[in-house]
Amino acid sequence: MSYTPKYTSESKVEDLLQITIDDSSVPTSTQLLDIIERVEKEMDARLLGSYTSTDELVDSDGKPFIQPNFLPIISVTSLHVNDANPNQTPSWTQLTEGPGEGSSFIVVKKNFAGKLLGIGLYFYDNIPIRGKARIKITYDYGFNFDGKLLEEYATKRVALEVLMVRSFHEDYRVDLSQGYMAKLYEELKNRVKKLDEFFEKYVSTFKAATLEV
Repeated sequence: MSYTPKYTSESKVEDLLQITIDDSSVPTSTQLLDIIERVEKEMDARLLGSYTSTDELVDSDGKPFIQPNFLPIISVTSLHVNDANPNQTPSWTQLTEGPGEGSSFIVVKKNFAGKLLGIGLYFYDNIPIRGKARIKITYDYGFNFDGKLLEEYATKRVALEVLMVRSFHEDYRVDLSQGYMAKLYEELKNRVKKLDEFFEKYVSTFKAATLEV
């Protein structure tokens, strides 16, 4: 099955570099899609965007603070708890997110360099009893950086690889040591480096903090 890009596209790379990519170019459209897929999967591995986990089962240690499998939490769509004994069929009861009357839990968020990120769930009522798969939750997670920023990052990372590929091909002879393309290459490389540093500021700080929880 062909990969469907999330953050960038062939046309965005073409517009940035002012080139044409097709089935006879270097790279070809198919090869470019492979580059886009690799770059975007690397981004997703760092959880830079927004993602959804559906009906995820989470264990409970009987304490009020619980972390699902993926962090940071953006928002909770639904949460159910199983109060049945281990030898019984699960009995799921939906809980309401608070604060407010009749609510049971909130998403605990901390400020990381000006960005509020969800580090876990705090139950102040109907605390899930201790056991395996006591919580069933559907939620969005990820660092959820601005879509335009993710588009820029993906497009420029892919563009850098296109320029590098063409610099080694005799039909193009893109000179990355001098001239217009060399200047563009350096500008793109510096911008990608700055964006990497910007993302990492949140990712590394968040990971270090959640390890201490």
